[in-house]
Amino acid sequence: MTQNMLEKARERVARAKSELDAAVAAGEGTSSIRATLDLAIEEMDRLEDQVAVEARESAAAAQDAVRADAEAMAAEASAEIRAIVDRVLTISKPEVDVPAERAVDLLLAQQKAQAEDSAIRAHRHKVGELRDRLERLQSERTAIGQRRAAGDERPDDAARVHLLATDAEALEDLIARVEAEAPVRDELVTKALREWERGWNNAVKEARIHALALTCQRLELALMAAATAHRDAGGIRRMDPRLAAWVR
Repeated sequence: MTQNMLEKARERVARAKSELDAAVAAGEGTSSIRATLDLAIEEMDRLEDQVAVEARESAAAAQDAVRADAEAMAAEASAEIRAIVDRVLTISKPEVDVPAERAVDLLLAQQKAQAEDSAIRAHRHKVGELRDRLERLQSERTAIGQRRAAGDERPDDAARVHLLATDAEALEDLIARVEAEAPVRDELVTKALREWERGWNNAVKEARIHALALTCQRLELALMAAATAHRDAGGIRRMDPRLAAWVR
C-alpha cells in the first residue's frame, strides 16, 4: 500500500515539474507551482523513507521465518559430519589378558622364599638371645670375682660361681647345637623364584606388546578411514602428503 502511495507521489512530483517547466517557458508566475512541487517532493521523500523501513522489516521478518528451517538444516549437516568423525575415530579396545597362572606360580615361590627368610630370622634371633644370656652369666661371674678381690666375700660365692660356670658351659653347648641346626636358603627355591619372576615379567611384557600392537593396527585403520573420508569430501589438497599418497 505504501509503495502505491509512493508511486502516486512520484507522479505528482513529475507533474509539478512539468507544470513548472511550462510556466517558466510561458513567462507565467511560478510561486504557486513551486510550493506545490516542494510539498510533493517532501511527501515523496517521506514515503521513500517509509518504504525503505518497511522493506528492511519485511526482509528481517522473512529471515526470521526461515531461521528455524535454516537451523534445522545446519544441525542436520553438522550431525552428518559428526557421524563421519565419530565413525572414523571410534576404535574398539583390545582385550588385555595377562595369564593368572604365571602370577600363581610366582606368588607360591615368593611364599616359600619368605617362609625360609622368616625361619632364618627366627633362628638368628634365638641364637642372639642365647648369646645375650651367656654374656649375662659371664658378666655376673666377673662381677663376683671383682667383688671378692676387693675384700667383699660372701658364703655362697663359691656355689654361685660354680652354678654360673655350669650354666655357661651348658649354654655354650646349646648355642653350638642351635647354630649347627641353622636353616639356610634352599638354592632350588631361590632359583625357582628367579625363574618365576622372569616368567611373570615376560608374560606382562608380551601382553603389553600384544595390546599395543592391536591398538596401533586399529588406529592405523581409523586413520586410513579418516583420510579416505577427507579425500571423498574434497580435501585431499589440504591433506598431509603422506596420507594423500595412501588414499589417492
